[in-house]
Amino acid sequence: MPRINPSKNNLNELVFKRLEEMDKKLSQLLQDKQKESKITERNEIVITKGQMNRAENVIEDWLAELEGDVIAELDFIDKTTFGYLDCIPKKCGIRIITSNPKKFDKCIIKAEKCGRDRPHFEIIRINKVHQRWIGSKDSFIIEIGTDLKTDSLGHSTHSIRKHPPNHFEESISHFEMLWEKSENELKKIFGDSLSKKKIYPK
Repeated sequence: MPRINPSKNNLNELVFKRLEEMDKKLSQLLQDKQKESKITERNEIVITKGQMNRAENVIEDWLAELEGDVIAELDFIDKTTFGYLDCIPKKCGIRIITSNPKKFDKCIIKAEKCGRDRPHFEIIRINKVHQRWIGSKDSFIIEIGTDLKTDSLGHSTHSIRKHPPNHFEESISHFEMLWEKSENELKKIFGDSLSKKKIYPK
């Protein structure tokens, strides 16, 4: 049987297709690198006691830059927390794990307003959460250094840090594990004193 040789045209098409694929990959790598360098340009802002306006400006500016599905582990929250969360673009869904919502009824009223017109807005209470960060795998993670509420920001010396998502993989995985597992499954890991409850929406 005669051996079929690919035509010159076919070879050219294969070469061009391969070059196009490589160009796309290179372009994506450059975009990722630019995004990461933008994150690390100003990745730490030191806040001293009394600099509440500065702390709020940094938090609000960075929250406004988030993209995609936003997740957060926030130890203490109150009604003022939702004013900051409102800075996150409305196209972003938000999932929050908290351990200590203060003045719960007022939090729910604010959550209803903040969650309006978003793909989703959900809050779960787990009493073993003591972290203070918020962000997205599609953009960056903000390590707040204090509670995301008015009576904490600027009332102590702390640092607000911006991290590329790949530097925060362990915390993101931990969040997803807490979010997905049932209360009984989590009790097997953390002990019977753990409690998990969806607080918004009920």
